[in-house]
Amino acid sequence: MQSLVKKNHITQSSMLILQHILMLAASLAAITVLGFVNIYASCLSLVANFVRRKHDFSNSFFVMLVFLVVTSFDVSEDIIIED
Repeated sequence: MQSLVKKNHITQSSMLILQHILMLAASLAAITVLGFVNIYASCLSLVANFVRRKHDFSNSFFVMLVFLVVTSFDVSEDIIIED
């Protein structure tokens, strides 16, 4: 969009309005996805990507493996509450 301003196809204020609309649309799309995201896997992925930069594939594989191992243990059935 910046090149459109440089070539005088749109004004700076029009570009800023379009950027606001674009960010609003992107935010609304992201909000709908948040219900399907596991917060622990997301945080682990974020930490792994900061600690091991430029290892995206192995970081993703590591997070997936940890997530699969952790979620395979359903501890809710092991809890017995006696009245």
